[in-house]
Amino acid sequence: MFYKKFSHKITGLCIALIFSFVPNAYTQRNSTLAGGSPDMNYSRVLLKRPDVQRELGLNPQQKDALAILLNQSPGQIAARAIGFMPPVKYVDLTKLSNEERRQWQAEIGRQAAEQAAKFMNERRREVEEVLRPDQRRRLTEIDLQWRGILALVNQNLSDRLKISPEHYKSIAEIVADFEVKRLSLLNDSKNEDSPLYQKRLNLFRETEERVLAILSDEEKARWAQVIGSPFNFQK
Repeated sequence: MFYKKFSHKITGLCIALIFSFVPNAYTQRNSTLAGGSPDMNYSRVLLKRPDVQRELGLNPQQKDALAILLNQSPGQIAARAIGFMPPVKYVDLTKLSNEERRQWQAEIGRQAAEQAAKFMNERRREVEEVLRPDQRRRLTEIDLQWRGILALVNQNLSDRLKISPEHYKSIAEIVADFEVKRLSLLNDSKNEDSPLYQKRLNLFRETEERVLAILSDEEKARWAQVIGSPFNFQK
């Protein structure tokens, strides 16, 4: 009984983490304006957009295959997520010291995050199998344009673009400050004429300017290259 209790708790934690990484579909020109993280990948969300599908030149067979992958119910996703989770070792927490209990909880959190990452990678792999190499490249470019220059807060992306460690540290601090300020400006409204939306837009633009100001010309050039030709997001 004790084993099952904690097994279910860990399973729930893993699934909660997985769903926390699945973004909603936003209508704004940039996910960050609606509360999305610039550190995330939005390829699956973007593939649901007709303007992105047209840009990629998806054929009817690809659209049908993606519709099945992208429109899975939460129950289907949860069922698949459980399959990624290893068996949970029985631990009698009543016999652990406070420090041992904290270590156990930290390890459970690490395992949950690891399994969530595996699940998301599997979902990404399934989508990529439907697309041609050129379509995957263009989707990556569109995803970066959707996230904006603040996407450089992603360590892997910054490393790939050879952003200096000093500049990356400054970018991380700028984006952290942006996230704190944005919290007070979030609401459920997607009306671009609302005062809060305009304040979010101004904050976002100011933050982009702050990031651009610290980049070298070479770093800006590499960013411009990786995002490809401009894509006009339809409202």
